[in-house]
This record gives sequence, structure tokens and C-alpha cells, in this order.
Amino acid sequence: MNVSKLINININSLKQFNSLRTFTQSAIQLKKKKHVPAIAPLDESELIEQFVRGSGPGGQAVNKTNNAVSLIHTPTGIRVQAHTHRSREANRNQARRVLAERVDYRVNRGHSKLEKMWEKERKKKLVKARKYKKKEAERLVILKQQIQAYSQSSALSTNTESLITEPITIVPPQPIKPASKFPTMSRNSKPFKPKIKTVKSITHPDSTKPTSTNVNKLR
Repeated sequence: MNVSKLINININSLKQFNSLRTFTQSAIQLKKKKHVPAIAPLDESELIEQFVRGSGPGGQAVNKTNNAVSLIHTPTGIRVQAHTHRSREANRNQARRVLAERVDYRVNRGHSKLEKMWEKERKKKLVKARKYKKKEAERLVILKQQIQAYSQSSALSTNTESLITEPITIVPPQPIKPASKFPTMSRNSKPFKPKIKTVKSITHPDSTKPTSTNVNKLR
């Protein structure tokens, strides 16, 4: 094979690979979830920030220091307090995030970030509940089919048992023996002997001398 043909084959395979790669990348991009738009940051001039002493578990670093942050939004009058971290900066960031969500919920009612998140969670729960109901319905259908098949097989077996009232015994045919010409003799039986009767004398009126003859008779 020539080198030019090999180069052409490699170029064609690379083109196909690149087209497949772009297609898969576009499909992956389409599958990406739509993110909820971020909330606009609050104006620092509209906030009143205070550092107060916290309470709860955490020892002296929490109970004897002013790590809790209290924020007040002056246009709406919403007040938020954050005291989940030991660090003051972490509490400040958390207080601003919570206050921005609450202000957005009050100002942009119906289109706020919190409502979109709640709607998203609600849809997830609905989809999950529908899948569960579908699986339960399929399981019930399979169970009904199994019960029906079992009932049919049991009814068939009872019908066959009721038809058979007595056990049937099959006797194999016995071979027919050929008839013998002479009667068979057992060990105790005696051999057959014909009896002979003798007549002493027969006198004939014409004859002058008597004659004796033997007559054999069979019983």
C-alpha cells in the first residue's frame, strides 16, 4: 500500500473522530442542567451591621466573644443573625447570603431564587413519586399474573384427581403356550398302562375243542 493512501485513510479517520467528538460534546452540553440565576448583591449603604455575643456550644471562643453577626436591611426592615461558625468573617458572609435571599423573596415574589429552588425540589419529588407508583403498579400486575397462573394450575390438578376415583392397574399380556401332543406328567404321577382282560375259553357250537383268545381293551 502506498504512503499517500495511508495518509488519506488517517485523515478521513481523524475527520470522523472529530465530528463524533463535536457531536458528543454538543450532546453533553445539552444535558447540562440550567442553573438558577444568582441573586444580586446587596448595597452595603443599606445595611446596618452589628457584632453581638453569641451563645451555645463552642466554649469561650463563642460565649465570651462578639462573633455573632446581626444585619438589618433598612428599606425592607428585614433582620438576620448568623452564628453558626466560630469565625466572624464566615458569619458575616452567611448573614449577607441569607439576607439577600430573604430580600429577593420579598421583592421578586413569584420569580425569586428561593421559589425556583422550591419548585425544582417539588418537581423532583413528584417525579420520584411517579416512578415509585409505576414500579408498584408493575409489581402488582406481575403478582396478579402469578396468582392467576397458580390458581389455574391448582384447579387443573384438583380436576384430574377427582376424575381418577380408583387406581388403575395395568396387567401385561401373558404369553400363550403351544398345546402339547401328549399329556404332561408330574413327578408323583404314575405312567399310563393299559389293562388287559383275559377270557378263559370261548366255546363255539361248531367246534369240538375250546379255544382261548386274548382281547385287549383300553379304558
